[in-house]
Amino acid sequence: MTVLCRDCQQHESYHHQFRAMFVFSCLVQTTETLTYQEKREKKRRGSKQTVENGDTATTITVQRDQVEGRAADTYHPVNCSVCQTKVGVYDMDEVYHFFNVLAT
Repeated sequence: MTVLCRDCQQHESYHHQFRAMFVFSCLVQTTETLTYQEKREKKRRGSKQTVENGDTATTITVQRDQVEGRAADTYHPVNCSVCQTKVGVYDMDEVYHFFNVLAT
């Protein structure tokens, strides 16, 4: 068993998940990128808008995330440097989110 951090916070809803800013014995896999998009009420890939340009009408498909100004959350996988087990992810705010770990 390897210690990954000394100060972390437990997730409110998922009690087996923790987050920390200062860690050790962790390797961030910067070559891999994971994305998470929030679930939507309706599965809607895009919306069509008609723009009139003189005599012709042009149909433009606009992605919903671009319209609302939201981007998908991007993460990098984190492995234990001792045993290479995937222990969590590293987000764009420089916060580690751990799972597959034991609280002590």
